Amino acid sequence: MPIRPPTHAQLLRRARGRRQGDRDYDQRRRERDPALAFAARVYRSKRWQNLRALQLRREPLCEDCRRHGVVEPATEVDHVLGLVLRPDLAYDLANTQSLCDPCHARKSAAERRARRGIRR
Repeated sequence: MPIRPPTHAQLLRRARGRRQGDRDYDQRRRERDPALAFAARVYRSKRWQNLRALQLRREPLCEDCRRHGVVEPATEVDHVLGLVLRPDLAYDLANTQSLCDPCHARKSAAERRARRGIRR
C-alpha cells in the first residue's frame, strides 16, 4: 500500500516546529497562573542556568534510570519538590536531580495529574 505524502501544512509545521498559536496559548497560560509565571522567570534566569550546568556536571547520568540499573545520560535538571509546591527551593542544589528526557516527562506528567486530582 503506498504511503500518502505529507501535506503542505504538515511540511511547514515540521519546518517551523511548534505553531505560533501553541506558543501564544502557553504565554497566556503563564500570564494567568502566577506559579507558572514564577517558574518561567526562574528557568530564564542566569542563576538557574548556572545551577543547571553545575548539577549536570556533578551528576551526568539519569538518577531515575540508574535506580533501575540502566545507564542513560541526563539531559534535564528537575526540581525534586516542584516549584509550584516549594518556590523557596528554586535555587537549592539539594532540591535538584539529573534526569533523561523520558524520565523527566514521566515525572512532570505525574505531578500535573496530581495537581489536577487525577489518579493513574
